[in-house]
Amino acid sequence: MSTKEADGVVVAWVRPSEVHGLFMENMLNLAYYDRAHHDRMGPGRGGFTSQQSSANISSARNTLCMEFLTNHSAPWLLMLDTDMTFQPDLVEALLEHADEDKAPIVGGLCFSMDNDGKLFPTLYDVMGTTESPEFVRYHEWQPESMMQVFATGAACLLIHRNALRAVRDHRDVDRPGQIGFSQAFPWFQETDFYGRAMGEDITFCLRAGRAGLPVFVNTAVKLGHIKQFELNFEHFAGQRALEEAKAAAA
Repeated sequence: MSTKEADGVVVAWVRPSEVHGLFMENMLNLAYYDRAHHDRMGPGRGGFTSQQSSANISSARNTLCMEFLTNHSAPWLLMLDTDMTFQPDLVEALLEHADEDKAPIVGGLCFSMDNDGKLFPTLYDVMGTTESPEFVRYHEWQPESMMQVFATGAACLLIHRNALRAVRDHRDVDRPGQIGFSQAFPWFQETDFYGRAMGEDITFCLRAGRAGLPVFVNTAVKLGHIKQFELNFEHFAGQRALEEAKAAAA
């Protein structure tokens, strides 16, 4: 790898039939910012790529990873979902604490919504025993820090190419004599986690952990999630303040 390519980034996204305008506006701002400051995504250094998604998003995500390893030499792949909003310096903010060995997988602080309309950060852990693990969500985190988690979503995920290789080539005890977790779905796949349906993004983090790779979320890097309204840190903080005020008045 040349010196020019050593800090390149390929930005990739899975696209539905239509892409939200806010996402594309943010993507253009990201590209303009990078061109003006670091040119990490420029020709011969990084790039941009997308993949049309069918109902099976796992297949599209895996195709992006394979295309990145095959056709690009940049060290970093940044996956973004097309219903996310982000700042122009997103790449630089994620790279600030990312590291090939110590932090090869870094997510941003993203939010989703439960069935009751409450926002929650996509920060996950596993508690309990090996025989009876319990999948839990974090609701508290250290602000402006690198937080190691069991898993996070793939809405914003920076991955080093060596981490992708390590997951693809891992020899797992559950698959004796075979390489990798799945030939058809090397990285992302909907799976069964002790009787619970596991999304393709959480499965990727689980596989990374089994391959000895830590997963981090940089809580200083905040993104919005476009639903009925934009799910972001400000809405989450307002929700938390309202809950605390109600509890204090009770």
